[in-house]
Amino acid sequence: MRVNLLMLVVLAIFASHAQARIYTCVDKDGSTVYSDIPPTDACPNAEEVNIDALPDLISTKPVTVPNNTSRINSPEPEAVVGVYQSLAIISPGADEILRNNEGKVQIAFQVSPALKARSGHQYVIFLGDKEVYKGTQSSVVLENIDRGTHAVSATVIARNGRIIISSESVRFTLHRFSRLQGNASS
Repeated sequence: MRVNLLMLVVLAIFASHAQARIYTCVDKDGSTVYSDIPPTDACPNAEEVNIDALPDLISTKPVTVPNNTSRINSPEPEAVVGVYQSLAIISPGADEILRNNEGKVQIAFQVSPALKARSGHQYVIFLGDKEVYKGTQSSVVLENIDRGTHAVSATVIARNGRIIISSESVRFTLHRFSRLQGNASS
């Protein structure tokens, strides 16, 4: 039934432009048939369908949509500048030596004043130059970190990805048990 209705609409659109006539009838199987051919032997009870003329389209101005790349590169509104006074990594401490055989390291950071998450601001945490966290929580546990010395830093970004404030980088060293050493307690 929906197909027949859709077919009628499509035929109506084409018919109004071509000034053709449309006929409808019920065939021997009980299906409604639409056609631009006058009644035939297959459908002798066909009736002409009266279709109102379609209105002319009203010309409109094209809609301009800003390019996403231009929005990212555009300056942030003045309200964002100077929103935060400080951002610091508070754990681990500078040059701290951590021991965790599973490679878990808790990174905690603090921004002042509080993060404006409702404005779309987020923390981004980097381990070296690799992004390891993006979100609104001020503490995150990183897992399966390789042993050795690492640098961690944090930034607060706006909804469009622009960096609002960055922390100083903090270095820490992670010790993990090595099977090559043979003893986990050392």
